[in-house]
Amino acid sequence: MTPRLSIIDETRQGDGTFAPFVPAMSESGTVAYVHRREDGHSEIRIKDPARRDGSCVLEAPDEYEFVSHPDLNAAGAVAVYARHESGTTRLLLCDRRGWHCTERAREPLSGLGPTGPSMNEEGAVAWRATEGEGRAHIGLWTDSGVRVVARDDEDRFASFEGVPMVSGDGSVLFRAVGKQGEAIIARAHPSRPALEVVAQTGDDWSDLSRFPSLSQSGLIAFGATRRSGEPELCFARCGELLTRVGLSPFFASIRGAALPGRGTLFFWATPPGGALGIYRLAQASSDVPAESLRDRFSLVLGVGEPLVPMASGGRSQGASPGEGSTVREFALNPVSVNERGAMAVRLATTDGREFIGRIDA
Repeated sequence: MTPRLSIIDETRQGDGTFAPFVPAMSESGTVAYVHRREDGHSEIRIKDPARRDGSCVLEAPDEYEFVSHPDLNAAGAVAVYARHESGTTRLLLCDRRGWHCTERAREPLSGLGPTGPSMNEEGAVAWRATEGEGRAHIGLWTDSGVRVVARDDEDRFASFEGVPMVSGDGSVLFRAVGKQGEAIIARAHPSRPALEVVAQTGDDWSDLSRFPSLSQSGLIAFGATRRSGEPELCFARCGELLTRVGLSPFFASIRGAALPGRGTLFFWATPPGGALGIYRLAQASSDVPAESLRDRFSLVLGVGEPLVPMASGGRSQGASPGEGSTVREFALNPVSVNERGAMAVRLATTDGREFIGRIDA
């Protein structure tokens, strides 16, 4: 089946911007993203393409401005960082009770981020933060309280990167830099004191992607570069490396990967001498030799390529917004992807327009 791109929102002259934050997609397919108006106020727009009345707007609470991507779950709860007019940044949640601050707002933090939070189906939220003393940490908020799962003042970590991802059981996956400069992807389990090291540079790898993905069931996907310089897609579960798909000589680097859904895997990567693009790989498995991948992957969206929104039957929608424009940049991260083979993406074209798109397998 050919992946299809549909445009679900766009900016017009004097209508503000979607940049710089990525959109988020829930497991039910609902998309949430920040729109900053020309007057400086920000709002979260929520679109459910399966429902005609599935659109709504969440205005920032009084005295707040949204400063990160949102994340949401299938129940409709939304998590986002917001800056208070006092200068502090707080984690805000919106559910059936409306907007409210987490307990974290009462603790001494000098900053949240720079990337946004992730949320699981039970409403737990993972984040990166900087404490008042300047130490960085990875934290997890639940209804029962706050837990710091990793700090940079410990023997192991010097800093953190990317977006920490939380799974259905409350495990948190994160990417870190070790004290010796090594890249580390690690997972913190809610019931185990020791961290599980999923991957680490050294004898085998020279680099690991900064945005690993984690499914609600615990499947992990990430990009890596072997010491020989060959890029590959990797999948792991419960501390065991399950699959490695080599992508040389077709790609120079792997930025990130979505989790497999409906027989399709999306990943974003750069070919040698080319520009960043989103690609589809069908039937990814460790026994697929690199030579056969040329027939197994296809470009879905790429920088410098024409924007071609498609209808569900694979036919162009004719006068679709943005059709024929050239993609200048796009942005997504693991919160933009669900486990049903769909993703949301922020797009900008060379003619100055911005779009929020949805890609379905």
